[in-house]
Amino acid sequence: LFRSPVAIARYLVSTGLKAPALLAGVLALVGAFAVLPDNLIVNIAEFLVEVVLFRIILGAMLRDRDAILAKSIQKTCEESQGRSVVAVLGAAHCNGVKRLMIERPVDAAAAAPRSEEVLASS
Repeated sequence: LFRSPVAIARYLVSTGLKAPALLAGVLALVGAFAVLPDNLIVNIAEFLVEVVLFRIILGAMLRDRDAILAKSIQKTCEESQGRSVVAVLGAAHCNGVKRLMIERPVDAAAAAPRSEEVLASS
């Protein structure tokens, strides 16, 4: 819980470095709202923009984290030498990690049972 602000800031900075045009657009939008007069329409528009930006940033953070988790699970499966591997995920990551692991299945000879079978049974 205490690390959340640091993680969010880290993801914002990394997203800004990966997509500087997006960062420039967001900063320009925030600057535009800062100079507009304070009235109900501007407040509603500002709120809607914040909601949309939050959704975009949260989606990007989840996709990045899903990819990291899926890669880690696949690496562990490959190194398990046929032993079972259990991965405990939060609800926000289940669908994304499942999709990534089905798209890039683990080598069946390296891990038993295969990742598709484990995911299908859950």
